[in-house]
Amino acid sequence: MKNCYVNLMGGPNSVPAQQRWLTVKYLTTAADGSARFNITQPPPNFLEAVVDSYECLPCDRPSVFPFGEVLRIGALNGMNGTNHKGEPYCRPNHKKLEEITAKRGEIVIFVRNTSFIEKWSMRE
Repeated sequence: MKNCYVNLMGGPNSVPAQQRWLTVKYLTTAADGSARFNITQPPPNFLEAVVDSYECLPCDRPSVFPFGEVLRIGALNGMNGTNHKGEPYCRPNHKKLEEITAKRGEIVIFVRNTSFIEKWSMRE
C-alpha cells in the first residue's frame, strides 16, 4: 500500500525492547507499496519493520526476524492482530494470500486502510 510510514529497527538479539532505530526518520512507501532501506555495517543480528501511519493499519504486531533469514529467504509478518473486542484487524482473501511470498532481502508487512472511525478516534 502506498503512503505508509515504515521504519526499521535492529539489534543483537530478538528481544523487541532491545531493538534500536536503524533509520533517523520514517520512509514513506512508494506507489508499489515498497520502502527501501540501506543497512550500515555492522548489520544487526535481528530486524523489525515498524509501520506507523495514519493511513495504514498493520494486520499484526511487528515481528522480529533474524537478519540472515531476511537476506536468505525473506520474511512475512503475520495476520493475527485483533482489536479490543477480539476481532481481527484484517480479513484477507486467503486464496490470494497463498500467492504472496517474500523475496530474498524483503520483509512483507500486511496492512489495510485505516477506517474513517479509526482516524477520527486517533485525533482524540
